[in-house]
Amino acid sequence: MVGDKRVVDFLLSETDYLNTEDNKGNTPLHMACIKGDMKIIESMAVHGEFPVNVMLETPLHLVCQYGHCNAVNYFINNMNWKHAPLDQYGYTPLHRAAIGGHLDVIKHLCTAIYSNVDSK
Repeated sequence: MVGDKRVVDFLLSETDYLNTEDNKGNTPLHMACIKGDMKIIESMAVHGEFPVNVMLETPLHLVCQYGHCNAVNYFINNMNWKHAPLDQYGYTPLHRAAIGGHLDVIKHLCTAIYSNVDSK
């Protein structure tokens, strides 16, 4: 699913590829976020909504969990992500970054999202 931008671009132009899900509700965008593949993330993110899987994980949860700071920056700066979504356990993307020990992601989230927003 993830890896070759030419294949992804073709699938995006010819099929409903973005909306396919695995048995956990993960879409191709979720998988690209796990891998941190910026070319693929950028190709997919501009085409639609931000899917939520069965665990209520958004793409932002996953890039934070796996420490992909470039993808965090992309979502916050280009996708106007200004809130802190909760997953099924009540974790925000900041929680996921903290659990993973991703200090660079934590710093960016604190500056970009949490500095002016009440997160409940």
